[in-house]
Amino acid sequence: MGKRQAEDIVRVHQITTAWKGEDPMARSAADAVREQVRQRYAIDVDVLGTGGRCGRTQ
Repeated sequence: MGKRQAEDIVRVHQITTAWKGEDPMARSAADAVREQVRQRYAIDVDVLGTGGRCGRTQ
């Protein structure tokens, strides 16, 4: 994954997460982003920035 692609994923995740409480479509998009990032890159976006294992799943 290139730096640009990672930045795009982060931006989409931030936007959909910010709106998920306001819009059912944003909630669905946030769930889809979370699941795709977990499946494709083995990263759990729910633990990023919490001092965990850098979000990597096993």
